[in-house]
Amino acid sequence: MSFVKFIKSKYGRRNIALIIGANVLLFLVVIFVLKIYTRHDEAILIPDLKGKSDAEARAILEDMGLEMVVTDSLFLPEAAPGTVRDQNPKAGSAVKGGRIIFISIFKKTPPMVPINVKEGDHVQIASLRLSNKGIKFQVQYAPNNSMIGVVMKIEHNGRELKFGELLEHGQTVVLTVGEGIKTTVAVPNLFGMSYNDVMNLLTSLNLSGQGFFEPAAFTLEDSAAYHVCRQDPKFSSEAMPLAAGRFVDFWLSKEPCTIDTIINPFATEPDLFVP
Repeated sequence: MSFVKFIKSKYGRRNIALIIGANVLLFLVVIFVLKIYTRHDEAILIPDLKGKSDAEARAILEDMGLEMVVTDSLFLPEAAPGTVRDQNPKAGSAVKGGRIIFISIFKKTPPMVPINVKEGDHVQIASLRLSNKGIKFQVQYAPNNSMIGVVMKIEHNGRELKFGELLEHGQTVVLTVGEGIKTTVAVPNLFGMSYNDVMNLLTSLNLSGQGFFEPAAFTLEDSAAYHVCRQDPKFSSEAMPLAAGRFVDFWLSKEPCTIDTIINPFATEPDLFVP
């Protein structure tokens, strides 16, 4: 029997109908199974998690058949620590069960930040740098005509901080800044004094100083044997007074020396200092 006659026959038409019906039934079964597997009718709407603690957010998502992963954290002083700051997918998004929800939270502990201010920085630059790091500051002024408007030291709880030292975000430091003063002081007589005695005296007079050892001293024990032989400005009762904050240079030696003063026509023979 030819294929055309087979199709036209009652037996052929019945077999073709059975084949078509079987394929339609198979297609419907596949659609039904896929619908159950993909759970299109079971979409879950993601809730708004912002402001909730990380523990609360995790419990809510687990009850809904969802998972949670914390991707990053950020510290803000005004935010409640450990709470959700953002989420992905966003609230209201429809997802399938088992989906991972990514969240970021506010840090529970402040980060440590480096102090980026040092002696000699202008107070305006120093304050800007500290603010950018999240460090609060107070400014106190100390008389120093050689460092007007610049940082002399930076302290936290009475302890002096070094450049690059770490401090907790949000802490407060104190900047000591030089302030010009108009008072004057007589040139002190440093002749015969040790280095430490000179520095203490100059500090008490609101003066600054720098000492030079001739020859160079290499140890603290060695430098203790030196005494001042020369200074600039020179000492004399007729010397012009110094403005507060002025630098006084002085030179120290281990050898005997005579006092170096401004020439005074009424002065007697110069004193001889023998250590």
